[in-house]
Amino acid sequence: MGTTTETIGEAALVAWDGIVAFRGIINFWVVGIPWTILGIAGLIYNIFLNLDFNKFWGGFNFMLVWCTLHGFFHFLHSVVLVFEIDFLLKITKFVRLLFLWDSIVFLFFFFGSAIYFIWTYEDWEPLFFKDDYQPDLATMIEVMVIAYNLFMHWPFAIIDIVIIVKEIFLEFITLWEYNNGFQRPDLSLGFHDIFLLLDALMELFNPFWWFSKDPWIYE
Repeated sequence: MGTTTETIGEAALVAWDGIVAFRGIINFWVVGIPWTILGIAGLIYNIFLNLDFNKFWGGFNFMLVWCTLHGFFHFLHSVVLVFEIDFLLKITKFVRLLFLWDSIVFLFFFFGSAIYFIWTYEDWEPLFFKDDYQPDLATMIEVMVIAYNLFMHWPFAIIDIVIIVKEIFLEFITLWEYNNGFQRPDLSLGFHDIFLLLDALMELFNPFWWFSKDPWIYE
């Protein structure tokens, strides 16, 4: 009986390995490659506008340069997530948490600005559609800043959405594998990883730790 059970278990693992390999191929061609092309197109969109329309990021304005760098590094991170490069995902949970939190913050401000822009439509609509309308300076600046940033940086919002969705997917697939008894690399970000991140950050900002011989938590 024990031998039969072990044989069935081994066969199940072999079958699962085949499914994982097949899913990897589908993920590579159906998700990974198209996303890479779309992500690169989004980066080109932002870089082209900054080079041409903004004349080199508005004279290398800090916020414009930061947003482009934000999008570039988040895109690289999203590629690692989408292609599910196991060994990188497993050893970079610290970095993944930082990217995830940064993505959430970016989307909070992006969609918050978009909702505010739509919600106050009656205030700025005459600015575009009534020739005799004389807007006040504050309204003009507010509309221009919000509309400009939404227009310039919407590709980066999509990149951050992909990062969040993929992290959620990894949470569910890891839980499913665990519940079904499959021993696969744990790629999910759990509460333990959050505590490790907070502990690591506190060490970095602790002057007493700088001069101690205690190794960093991620070493």
